[in-house]
Amino acid sequence: MCCDYIVDDVVVFYDDKDKGCLLDRAIIDEGIRELVDAINECEYLVTMNSCQGFLVESKKTEHCPRAYVDFFVLEHRYILADTLLLLLVEEFGSRIICKLEYQADFDIIDDPLGETAIDNGLVILRYRIELAELRQDLQLSTYKEIVDYIIDYAYDTKEIV
Repeated sequence: MCCDYIVDDVVVFYDDKDKGCLLDRAIIDEGIRELVDAINECEYLVTMNSCQGFLVESKKTEHCPRAYVDFFVLEHRYILADTLLLLLVEEFGSRIICKLEYQADFDIIDDPLGETAIDNGLVILRYRIELAELRQDLQLSTYKEIVDYIIDYAYDTKEIV
């Protein structure tokens, strides 16, 4: 039967060691750094990918057309990320896009013909906070409000975790 196991057993487990590794190697666009830092202030969240996109008007052609931050959850504390995304959409409405993506995890196998990715049966939960493109003045103020909101959320969740 497909449900004979605990769901957490199929989800990739990340912990503080993984957070350290991800943050040590991080290359972060300056225009999205505040948002990345705010998410990483949340004890059980760690960013893994981001792009400033259209946030910096003078540099937006040098980046992908989206402004976003992807992150993982540590120690299977998904309720913290789920609640954060729910609260962000409630607060910011259509100015923000929040997503959860389920990705197959894989192992890289060395082969004389080249590396091969082999699915390992685990699932990666990738959370995303993406900003909708707005007028530049509204864009920057919304960005700052989102950063402040997440900083407050990080502070509040430290007291209840």
